[in-house]
Amino acid sequence: MKYPEKPEDIETEILISVANGGEQRIRKLGRVIADVNPEMIVEGVLRVFEREDRPTNLFTDQKFAGQILKITKPKSERTALEILKRTVKNWDKSVAELPLWMKENFGEGILSEAFRLYSMSETDPDGKIKTMEFWIKQK
Repeated sequence: MKYPEKPEDIETEILISVANGGEQRIRKLGRVIADVNPEMIVEGVLRVFEREDRPTNLFTDQKFAGQILKITKPKSERTALEILKRTVKNWDKSVAELPLWMKENFGEGILSEAFRLYSMSETDPDGKIKTMEFWIKQK
């Protein structure tokens, strides 16, 4: 496991963890990247949530990416709406870590407003925004 120099490195390490190491390797990755620029961590994780080329691994890829958010708790200056626009389409509704991190990062009020704005400008035929709203009210 190498120290990441760019977001793509974090994305790659998450995918390697899915293939070769499981939970133990993802926890180690979380420790290795603990002092990495938080925006680089966020970008690497978002890249995993955006991936559409691994449909059979979608849940596990995103679950491990979510674990990185949970372990490192990176703060982001991106807007909640930007993150929603990048992730909702491909997000697996069983992966609670993404909306829970967003709640922690932005606060419930800002996140609720982002849900409203997203719903005004984008379609959500799979009800993913409603599921995110459910998750943030559970914890």
